[in-house]
Amino acid sequence: MGNECKACRKRNPEEELILNAPIQKNSESETIDNSKSSQKYQTFKEIINSNPEHYKKLLKIKNALLTYQKRQIYKNMLKKLHENQKIFTYEEYIETISTKNFSFQEKNINNTYKYKSGASYTGQWLGGFRHGFGTMTWPDGIIYEGYWAFGLAEGLGKLTYPSGQYLKGNFKYNKLNGYGEVHNLENGYEYWGNWENDQQMGRGREEWTGGSSYEGNYEYGNKEGIGKYTWEDGTFYHGEWKNNKIHGLGFYKWADGRQYIGEWKNAKMNGFGISIWNHGQYIGNYRDDKRWGFGVYIDNNKNKYEGFWENGQHKSFGRYIKNDGSVKIGYSEGNKLSKIISNENEFLIRNDELNNLVEENNKKIIYIYQSIKKLLGQDYNNDDINNNEFSGDDIDK
Repeated sequence: MGNECKACRKRNPEEELILNAPIQKNSESETIDNSKSSQKYQTFKEIINSNPEHYKKLLKIKNALLTYQKRQIYKNMLKKLHENQKIFTYEEYIETISTKNFSFQEKNINNTYKYKSGASYTGQWLGGFRHGFGTMTWPDGIIYEGYWAFGLAEGLGKLTYPSGQYLKGNFKYNKLNGYGEVHNLENGYEYWGNWENDQQMGRGREEWTGGSSYEGNYEYGNKEGIGKYTWEDGTFYHGEWKNNKIHGLGFYKWADGRQYIGEWKNAKMNGFGISIWNHGQYIGNYRDDKRWGFGVYIDNNKNKYEGFWENGQHKSFGRYIKNDGSVKIGYSEGNKLSKIISNENEFLIRNDELNNLVEENNKKIIYIYQSIKKLLGQDYNNDDINNNEFSGDDIDK
């Protein structure tokens, strides 16, 4: 999923469904279509409307590249963090312990020692151990300033790189443990939160230049558990994550007002969900971001389709209910009703079957809303979801 351009938001052919469309085009409409197809030049908007799937793929590629870029920034930061073990080396640790010039009986304040590696330390000692407050400077310009315990960085400290990036927080055994911060203004990345052995662990917050942010849970450096990601244009996702991907149950709201609440797998809508657009809503099953399986679509004029979907379009049999109360049950292909069931017996059988499927659908709606409220707790705001027939407020009634 990702942000989409304004042209795509204004009109999405997949979402603007055709209810009770005619089986055949008349000659006049065919003439119009032929005249359009014969045009040599098309406007950008016409190209978008005539190739919606290609355009959506381009948008996904664009957003994937932006996400990849931000992930690389984080990986580079993490790589530098792990380079700490090349900084706090074992050779430097034992070098002063084996030197006889240090007394183990008292602290020597602000003594400076030059290591064989070219690094230097100025600060407190306990015998041959860096112990207390002190500053370690390495030949490449990296500086650690903070507390030490028996030769190891332990306690509050700050690690600064020549680029200006710095890490500060609580160190233990030369690694960030507990609360810590990362500030990489060169790459526009900052983090505040908990760490365990140099990895983000527990609650934290990331921010990027431009306004993107993530606040939520981490496990071993990955977004894992409950979290909220907000994009530059105000689009946000709030829900479950796994291995840095949207995965599980969550609520996604686009900047143009479109909404989806339901199940996700590998950053795509998979499972049961409720979608709301400015022209209607869909309640049903998804596969890889497309309506697939049984679902119900209602447009703003209260026309309704209850039936099966495949690849985002009506497929197999379903029930068409117009706002005047008239009902048709039949078989569809590509959002078009291709065969109406006229046999009374078959009509009744299919009608009962659809009634059962709609009832199951309604039970899933209640389950989804109850689950999201339980999952997000006080962080969940019913006002985020537009007032509609299937509002989260309905589940308590």
